[in-house]
Amino acid sequence: TDNFYVDHAKFYGYDMGGTKVKAMMNEFTIDGNYHYYVSRKVDVSAFASAGISSVEFNGTHGDMDYNYKATGIMLRAGTRAKYYFRKRFGVMLMLSAFQSNCSTQGIKDNTEGLGFDTKISGAALEAGLCFRFLK
Repeated sequence: TDNFYVDHAKFYGYDMGGTKVKAMMNEFTIDGNYHYYVSRKVDVSAFASAGISSVEFNGTHGDMDYNYKATGIMLRAGTRAKYYFRKRFGVMLMLSAFQSNCSTQGIKDNTEGLGFDTKISGAALEAGLCFRFLK
């Protein structure tokens, strides 16, 4: 899940008194990897991903409840490097570019952004722990 703070008036056409709305983007992807450098301690790979995504926000402003959800596809490509400081445990650094295109078509519960589709694209730098199952 990625969180974005969105200027609601600029992107969805409704002014909420200058406050920003917290929108969440969820995705589920299947990745293909090409490992171009592998040693006992280091694994560097390029990857491409495709899958489904959704964008949603909801809440209350004054006495009005608002709800928005859109669903669609997600594409991502990038590179990741893993360094194993133990036999199976390591750290990972990932750099990627992504694009998500989500539509409100077929979603009935929206009270905001009716007819607005959401496209999110950008780059991400992520870091975390990793675990090696085999080897």
